[in-house]
Amino acid sequence: MNSERNRVRLHLDRNNLAAQLLMVYCEKQTGWQNSREKEISDFSASLAFQHETVVQFILEYRRQNPTQWSKTSLVGVEGELLLFVHQNRELCKYLIQGCGIDYIRFN
Repeated sequence: MNSERNRVRLHLDRNNLAAQLLMVYCEKQTGWQNSREKEISDFSASLAFQHETVVQFILEYRRQNPTQWSKTSLVGVEGELLLFVHQNRELCKYLIQGCGIDYIRFN
């Protein structure tokens, strides 16, 4: 089993798309989460809990299309947050996931 795992890891390190897809599928089927992803998930949940107001703004601002922005959209703290959300989509995704499904469903 170790040799197969090492072979898959080697393909993943080489950015083999088929191996990546297979790994994601297997992880989803087994519910497995590597330690790094678990740490990110736990940290994101902690941050989201401590800064619920910011996460509410992230939920609102991530839906805004940049083509809808005006000069006034980028003014002040709200403008900075709007830019932050669109420049850091992956981070914002983790923060939103950290809130949990019920939080997102009702907001």
